[in-house]
Amino acid sequence: NLSTIKFANVIVGGNWKRYVLNSQGTLFIDKPGDPITFGELGAYAQATKKVIDRLTLSFSGRYDKNEDFKGHFTPRATALIEVAKDNNIRLSYQTAYRFPSTQQKYIRLDVGGYEILGGLPWVMDYMQANKYPVYELVNGVPTAPYVYKEFKPENMKSFEVGYKGLIADRFFIDAYSYFGEYSDFLVRNSLVQLRPAGTKIFSTVVNSSTKVKTHGFGLGVDYRLPRNYSVFLNGYSDVLTDVPVGFVSYYNTPKYRMNAGFANAGLGKRKLVGFNMLLHWQDKFNSDGDLATGPVDAFTTVDAQISYQLRKMHSMVKLGGTNVFNSYYKNSYGNPEIGGLYYLSLAFHL
Repeated sequence: NLSTIKFANVIVGGNWKRYVLNSQGTLFIDKPGDPITFGELGAYAQATKKVIDRLTLSFSGRYDKNEDFKGHFTPRATALIEVAKDNNIRLSYQTAYRFPSTQQKYIRLDVGGYEILGGLPWVMDYMQANKYPVYELVNGVPTAPYVYKEFKPENMKSFEVGYKGLIADRFFIDAYSYFGEYSDFLVRNSLVQLRPAGTKIFSTVVNSSTKVKTHGFGLGVDYRLPRNYSVFLNGYSDVLTDVPVGFVSYYNTPKYRMNAGFANAGLGKRKLVGFNMLLHWQDKFNSDGDLATGPVDAFTTVDAQISYQLRKMHSMVKLGGTNVFNSYYKNSYGNPEIGGLYYLSLAFHL
């Protein structure tokens, strides 16, 4: 935080990472004793200034560079408008940049019916595409010959409008809506190749040639009731559209998610006992994975906790659990089911 700069609040930062992929050829294209290494760095700056009494502007930007790709700059701008005391409207324009993951670049894994490959140019040599032509596979049918195109990081531009307000010191609301558009969206395709020994099927990572869009909203409310009671509710929606036919997006996000809760920070005159309950629900969705793809059912879980303060000991006892009704669910296709977790804790306040 550069406090010596007077005209605005300026924050700068940076990061550096070094990757060492040492699967000994079991997951990546590395070899025993010869791991894959590459670096990644980024730099960030943000300036925030209150222009007038009710308007605050913020501008920021990042520069990111990965050894496997060209560097890229992503700017962002935000306006915060105070419409009344403790009530604000925010407008933002953001750009983002996502490097492909280590698996999206270097994976080479035979899963039985097909091979999962990365997206860098080495895949063409591995498939011997100059010797055995490769064809795109759409809905199980070979189509056009596959032509390799430059593998790029994913870009995104988004607009968001939101409102946050506290009404009568009791009712808190936070709402937003956004729209975004991806270019060079990272997806997986399916390829087929005819060889003398038989048919080979591959899945590689590519960039979508068309724009992929996303939109969504969120709403959260929290109401403080008399005698330390409170209730809250929040819900979210996220949707991805215009993914080309035959490609796998790995979006893996339910269209709708919701949480509702009821709590008390201290019951009675002494306020020694407290409790909270949380209900979580999420919609069904189709889960895409490198090793397995399939539906994930909607599920509902309940978390609960009760606490008791031992004031003379400066401590608190908590008894509770997550998914207290032990309703088994999965959060991704192919994952194990998750049941209840129960706990008893004693915390000392020093």
